[in-house]
Amino acid sequence: MDQSLPAGGDVVEISGIDGAASGPPAGAGRPPGVGRRGRYRRRGVLDLLGAGLATAAAAWTLVTAAARPGAAPVPALLVLAAAALGVCAGRLWARRAPERVFGVPAALVAAVTVLAPGGLSGGPHVPPLWYGNANGALLAVAVGMACCAAWRAPGPRRHRGWLLLAAGLTGIAFVTRSSAGFTLCLLVLSGSLLLAGVRGRRGARTVLGVLAVLPVLAVAFTTALAGDKTGHAASDALRARLTDVRTTLWAEALDMAGAEPVFGVGPGRFAAHSALARADPDLLHAHSGPLERAAEQGLPGLALLGALFGWGLLALYRGGGPSRGPAPYRGAAPSLPGPAVAAPWGPVAVTGALALTAVAVHSSIDYILDFPVLLFFLGLLVGAASVRPAAGGRGGAPDGP
Repeated sequence: MDQSLPAGGDVVEISGIDGAASGPPAGAGRPPGVGRRGRYRRRGVLDLLGAGLATAAAAWTLVTAAARPGAAPVPALLVLAAAALGVCAGRLWARRAPERVFGVPAALVAAVTVLAPGGLSGGPHVPPLWYGNANGALLAVAVGMACCAAWRAPGPRRHRGWLLLAAGLTGIAFVTRSSAGFTLCLLVLSGSLLLAGVRGRRGARTVLGVLAVLPVLAVAFTTALAGDKTGHAASDALRARLTDVRTTLWAEALDMAGAEPVFGVGPGRFAAHSALARADPDLLHAHSGPLERAAEQGLPGLALLGALFGWGLLALYRGGGPSRGPAPYRGAAPSLPGPAVAAPWGPVAVTGALALTAVAVHSSIDYILDFPVLLFFLGLLVGAASVRPAAGGRGGAPDGP
């Protein structure tokens, strides 16, 4: 392919018809330590940071459990282990099968949902996770996986096939009458298509910055609604929409966090301290992952939960550079005269960030973070999306520029 030279004579990176970026030879003009070895070093630091955060979250769970007799830390530890295992499995699998690591789990979720007895009935307690909103969140993660498989596919035919699977999963969410799940699936699918052409690190920072703020706003919304005792008409309308039971549980969780801001009431102890939960055995959770974490493990537990979400976005940012495989649809454009443009930011990383943010926002109004299977699939998506395939779509490459 031809290379375009700007007026100054320097070669500027451009996306070619084969989907690969052309420019100066690899490593040319780089200062010492910014080549392959430097990328591996940064990836190692990021991995250590993620492992440290996960270890700190597990340790804090045990500390708060020890401080509160009768606490049950095992479910919280199981969820952490599932997410960590998913990230590790995704990273390893993506280096060997960068397309199948996304496509196989997405197809599995679709098959189980369709074939399981009652899976399409739309009931509140149906497979695969036996909770309707958790099923909807799992479908949203599967939509993200199908879109990632489409961006990693080696040709347009398989690209369209994976996108059809993503559309089918969105249709399944609609059939099951999961309004939250259908909304999340639609947002992930449309966002993946619309943001696939984000160009350069500046565009990536803007997108990921916006995505990082959305869960914070969602938690602030639930906190403000739970703590509002004024009885404004707008607050009453929102409570009616979200149900009074849910907002009452949020208010109780907020009161527990205020009474025990450091250690909380203990992992798994929300139901024992909630008057509403004691009256109804079906209401064992606060129906808000962040508020329940603050109630049971105090503000440090909430901070660690937010840090793990931030680490996921950072891993996707570091690993989301332009893919180097030969897919013709990946930002393909013939060489044009005049200054060249930067190659598109990796649509796989953008899609992974969308799915991660969708689950984080949804968790602010429901207890979907208590399902290890969902966290495993989410970790699998984040881990695989933070690995760029090498040239030809086989194997892995260090992340970052």
